[in-house]
Amino acid sequence: MKTILKLSLCALFLFSLSCSEDIENSITEDNSASLERKSNNFNVNFQHKKTISVEGASTEIAAFDNKNNKLFVIDAESDKILVWDISDLDSPDPLSSIDISPGAPNSVSVSKGMLAVAIEDENKQMPGKIKVYDTNSMSEIASYTVGALPDMVTFSPNGKYIVSA
Repeated sequence: MKTILKLSLCALFLFSLSCSEDIENSITEDNSASLERKSNNFNVNFQHKKTISVEGASTEIAAFDNKNNKLFVIDAESDKILVWDISDLDSPDPLSSIDISPGAPNSVSVSKGMLAVAIEDENKQMPGKIKVYDTNSMSEIASYTVGALPDMVTFSPNGKYIVSA
């Protein structure tokens, strides 16, 4: 029995070794060059540009709309979304805020000129809402009832769907 186990392990080792050589040999020069380019692109240089001091005492979640250079920041203490024009990072301008009450905002996400906000109900056991706003006019576009305490909201990559957790 021990001999069969040893032979089986040896055969498995040789088989896996031959498979890895076949995979390595099947990569063409073009594929290996593109793989090398993708795996060696670590030359990212991040630089701190500006810290924006917002008036809210409880700001945590933010979303940036590159369509119109607006930054949307949750202020959970005042139940508002603070809006900043950051076209000029050296001189950010506070704009009108979006009042979320009743309820408290928990998360924001931006896609294609739309802002989605996850809002918990005043009674935390009751269903919450996802409200969608136009990022240019800051007017409400839609409202959806979701489960209690929605704590995260995001758009699908194509911007057609909203996911909430």
